[in-house]
Amino acid sequence: MENASKALLIAGGILLAILTISIFFFSFRNASSMAGSVQEDWGQKELIAFNTRFEAYNKKLMYGSDIISVFNQAIDNNRAFKIEYGSRA
Repeated sequence: MENASKALLIAGGILLAILTISIFFFSFRNASSMAGSVQEDWGQKELIAFNTRFEAYNKKLMYGSDIISVFNQAIDNNRAFKIEYGSRA
């Protein structure tokens, strides 16, 4: 009888350990996906902010000053990210 009770205690301990490990992995996976979604949201906000600078020039009729302004913005952007002219990526 004593061996049976010890076997039940061991089985209960193993089940408790498996449950604890599975809860740990579940919470870790959820935390990782949440961090990824926050990073994805941040990337979307950066993309929208970048595009809004050039959306003002998205029109059918552009004057010479508009063209010069959009070229200067593109050049400033390339300088900020250190993109060389004529280079291949």
